[in-house]
Amino acid sequence: MDSKRDARSRIRADLERRGVAPELLDKLTGEIAAVAGDLDPESLDHILSGASIAYGACDAARDDFDTSLRQLQEIEGLMGAFADELSKLDEALEVLAAVLRRMRTPTPRRPAKASPKLLH
Repeated sequence: MDSKRDARSRIRADLERRGVAPELLDKLTGEIAAVAGDLDPESLDHILSGASIAYGACDAARDDFDTSLRQLQEIEGLMGAFADELSKLDEALEVLAAVLRRMRTPTPRRPAKASPKLLH
């Protein structure tokens, strides 16, 4: 039992030394320790190397995803602001079109009224 515990401690320390995140150490240590009993030290080293390489690849992919997500959120914000500005421009063009229609439409002239006489 102590040899298994020692093996688990060595596996955990090796994974930690290779840069595996603390939140994954217990899971990976348990999985690797379950198959490590029958392996020679070189095979175990290959498994530990593979686990740390896979963790590094996933970590890099997660960083890329986080960067892409931030960029997407920034683009969404810019597009929303652009849509607001287009809406304002559309309103201004509608007002301008109404003014132009009014200018083109002739208005009937009112007959001249006799000027009222002022009594002072």
